[in-house]
Amino acid sequence: MSAYSQQYVTKCAPWLSKSEAEAVYHAILDTSWDTHSVYEAEVIAVARDMFPYIEERKPAPISEETQKELTAIRLREAIAGLASADRWLSKIRNSSDDIAIARRDIGMIIESLGGVENVN
Repeated sequence: MSAYSQQYVTKCAPWLSKSEAEAVYHAILDTSWDTHSVYEAEVIAVARDMFPYIEERKPAPISEETQKELTAIRLREAIAGLASADRWLSKIRNSSDDIAIARRDIGMIIESLGGVENVN
């Protein structure tokens, strides 16, 4: 048992989103006589009652190396998606200023992310 707070609810039930953890926190706060005697089992029970459809699983720890690799992969995918969007926009005939501005912005974003040098 520890001091009852929203962080305590998140620690006891890590599968809940921030808003769900806040709802559990307020439900226990409203129904408990003494918040100093709120145990982990009680938080889990209330969370299960309030959100029975959520799969309970604790997130697996990710090493720093794996996290860096995943970040690099996601960044490459994002750059490829932006380059693809630029290619699709370039196929529009008689494009407006809005499309030209969008293509310019996409190019600037790709450049700032360190991506493809020639988007066209």
